Amino acid sequence: DTFDFNVTNTGGSEVGLMIYNGACGALDDIAGCVVTGTCAGSIENFVTLTPNTDYFFSVFTTDPSGCGEFEFTTNCIYLGCTDVTADNYDPIANQDDGSCTWTVAPANDLCANAAPLVCNTTIVGSTGGSTSTGSPVGVAGCEAGPGAGVWYTFTGTGELHTISTCGSVIDSKLNLYTALDCAGPFLCAGSAGQGAFASFVECGFFDQDDASLTFISVLGENYYLYIGAEDVDGNPLTDDNGSFNLDFTCALVVPGCTNSGACNYDPAANVEDGSCDYFSCTCGIDPGVAVQLELFDAFGDGWNGGTFTLIDAATGTTVLSGDIDSGDYTEDNDNFQGGEYGYYLACLPASCYDIVLGGGSWDSEMSFSISDVGGVIASGGAGTTSFSIGGAVCGCTDPLACNFDGLADTNDGSCEYITCAGCTDPLACNFDGTATIDDNAQCCFENCVTLIMNDAFGDGWNGASYEIFTTDNVSVATGDLDNADSGDGSSTGTDELCLADGCYYIVVGGGTFDSEVSWTLIGVTEGVVNGGAPTVAGGVFFGAGTGCIFGCDNPVACNYDVTANVSDCTQCTYDCAGCTYVDATNYDALAGIDDGSCLFDTANPCPADLNEDGVVNAADLLQFLGAFGTTCN
Repeated sequence: DTFDFNVTNTGGSEVGLMIYNGACGALDDIAGCVVTGTCAGSIENFVTLTPNTDYFFSVFTTDPSGCGEFEFTTNCIYLGCTDVTADNYDPIANQDDGSCTWTVAPANDLCANAAPLVCNTTIVGSTGGSTSTGSPVGVAGCEAGPGAGVWYTFTGTGELHTISTCGSVIDSKLNLYTALDCAGPFLCAGSAGQGAFASFVECGFFDQDDASLTFISVLGENYYLYIGAEDVDGNPLTDDNGSFNLDFTCALVVPGCTNSGACNYDPAANVEDGSCDYFSCTCGIDPGVAVQLELFDAFGDGWNGGTFTLIDAATGTTVLSGDIDSGDYTEDNDNFQGGEYGYYLACLPASCYDIVLGGGSWDSEMSFSISDVGGVIASGGAGTTSFSIGGAVCGCTDPLACNFDGLADTNDGSCEYITCAGCTDPLACNFDGTATIDDNAQCCFENCVTLIMNDAFGDGWNGASYEIFTTDNVSVATGDLDNADSGDGSSTGTDELCLADGCYYIVVGGGTFDSEVSWTLIGVTEGVVNGGAPTVAGGVFFGAGTGCIFGCDNPVACNYDVTANVSDCTQCTYDCAGCTYVDATNYDALAGIDDGSCLFDTANPCPADLNEDGVVNAADLLQFLGAFGTTCN
């Protein structure tokens, strides 16, 4: 009816598989994969087989330089009912297709007819035709409504037992009860399988639909095992019954350390007693602290490219690195590529450390725990976690740093020299009496002006900015709320400015939501200047030190103001015209502008006697030449 296929890379190289049908030279591809581990499946997931048709398999590598060995198997599959207790059992079928039917209930359908379990035996059983008559309901710890199933029983021997249905045709579930007899009451001694009790740790990643229990029985206790099938067809009125494999093992209890990486590992032990010692042999005679770094993966498929790096914060040196699969011990209970647990043992000096986890495609599944002989030191997930080993007190040990910690005995690399740096010159306007680190480059010996920026919506200035100019239109400062020297950069921010004596104007605006913008200047000659955006045409004026003087700066105006540094032509007046020549007979001492009305005495017998010495000579000519070309007002 179909066939399965399995290609496994055993030589370390990447391996690929292609499945074709047709004829050589004219093949049609059906399915394919490229893996570093195993590629397996069943062909009916890709194509319906055609009788009397050839199918071809091509195994290849994408890395010819790393060619290696592989294993390839394929098995013909005949679909049908494989349960020997079914009415329509097909002895040729080697894969059950769920078609089995039953008209007779199993002999052990009722608790009173429970079949005895014998140590270290395997039973092939079936839930086909079973009922739920007499099955316990609502027993705490077990599946509350176990459904139809069959019964087994044994008496406790005080040994270590394993009950397993792994590899069964049905999606099996089991409840283990203790009771005096089948009349009950029943107490749950363990439950596993489908529903809330499913776990890939029991039977492996690819067999999570079955169940396994390991426990130590109580000597003389009566145990009743109830095995049922999970409903997988969506019909709540029926379970998908069929055959199952039941393994029942018994072994004498040998407590001890069962972890092969521990210093006191006992290969004969079969019950972990919590005595594992990971520290006494880790350092040996070397000085240092023995630690165990445990690594976990929540999904159970490894770290998917993720790694860890353990760094000595005092020196910045990497002391340990790797991943979950490369340590001193790894667990891969689910048989899925990549471990779910692993650990490293290391002898480390007492110091401060940072551990960094990440770099994989599923970093959220990564976590770690690090312990010494006294217990857990630190734990966490992806990202950076800081901790100390050996009692080291971590902190900044530099007395000159802003965050110096007098109690710390080990530097953890956290020293910073920014927050306590400032201007220490008392003559500067921004003298900082709290500064412990001299940064006189920040000192301002002119005028300290503070610009406070705000946004009403709290999302920054959305492209708006400010710019400050001198009255000669020279830009001296620019910025915006989003990049302010201090503040949250969204709703408020502050810039500290150092301005020379003079008059300035500020222009604010240019954003997409200028109506949300506001600002305030503090430390100006006006005391406080504020506004919004966009600012008025020409900007908003303010003074630093000397301040702004608004006036008429036209020298020909009657009220020309030589001290004005901000031109205000609207103040200029020109109503002071008259004769400005002192020699004129109508000279007007109050006139500021000559209007050409001057009158002179024409009776002067010698108007060319410019120096009025009574003689017209070279001296008069020189005086004339000296004044030649000047403008008369």
